[in-house]
Amino acid sequence: MKKPNLKKKLTQNTKLVLQVFQSTPFDSFDVYMIRDYINKDRQMMSQRTIYRAVERLVETGEIVCIDIINGTRKYELAKANYCTFICRKCGKEKHLEIKKISELHKKIYKCYDFHVNSSLFRIYGECSHAC
Repeated sequence: MKKPNLKKKLTQNTKLVLQVFQSTPFDSFDVYMIRDYINKDRQMMSQRTIYRAVERLVETGEIVCIDIINGTRKYELAKANYCTFICRKCGKEKHLEIKKISELHKKIYKCYDFHVNSSLFRIYGECSHAC
């Protein structure tokens, strides 16, 4: 049985939330940050509507939940081909594009018979700056 194409059925509000992620593909957002980003352009959207849109985007595979900090979930684009370096002292993030990620996905499939839908690389350490 074929899965329906969920992306075609996105509402205008869901598309607007997706645009937040697409406009800054290296950033992660919680629901409050999404609300502030949308409302700053005077496009008012309720928090509940944003929650529904985020749930739908996770369901379609457009975004992924990356962290739960103090009970707050953070999300980012799922299809971004990059690695994030996060300093444990100051929290600063740096991003490195990975151009051959599809080759890694193919090798994983070949070696382990495992189909990768998306991948997320996060490396934690300490930056060399005085934090």
